[in-house]
Amino acid sequence: FETVKPPNPPSNRTVMKGDSSDDDICFEPTLFLNKQYSQKSSTFGDHTLNYLVADTSSTDFDLTGQVIWPATDLLCHYILQNSNIFQHKSVLELGSGVGICGLLVSHFSRLCVLTDNNDVVLELLRDNIILNSYAPGSQQLCLNLDWGQELDEFASKFPQGFDLIIGSDIV
Repeated sequence: FETVKPPNPPSNRTVMKGDSSDDDICFEPTLFLNKQYSQKSSTFGDHTLNYLVADTSSTDFDLTGQVIWPATDLLCHYILQNSNIFQHKSVLELGSGVGICGLLVSHFSRLCVLTDNNDVVLELLRDNIILNSYAPGSQQLCLNLDWGQELDEFASKFPQGFDLIIGSDIV
């Protein structure tokens, strides 16, 4: 298939041109977008995190950050068991997705920058930071970070760097 623009596209539809004129396929760009979230909570020690999460991942590989993956639980237990290494530190979380690990780190750190590179996932992450904005003495930031792209610009926002970098299920 090749993507072609119709002469007068209705709304935001994309037309895929097949092998014959009968093979044209029209769809809305949001057809595969899942923004139906459930509110859930997880408790790690004395720390309860509330968050929105999709029950299933979108078919778009860039939206895998809408669900919680297995390594999240492992990293959260590590954070809890080793909370002293996060005390009063600045932490960068790569590929935060839903943000569970970064939100837990925020209970111990002075700064936690949660990142992802998809606008839909960043919107979800911002909502989850708001749901958990009770971590006293810690600042949480949500920023776009596309690995290998504009790293100098991103780094310039944090001239003193980060004490720790974390990530789970990032490939």
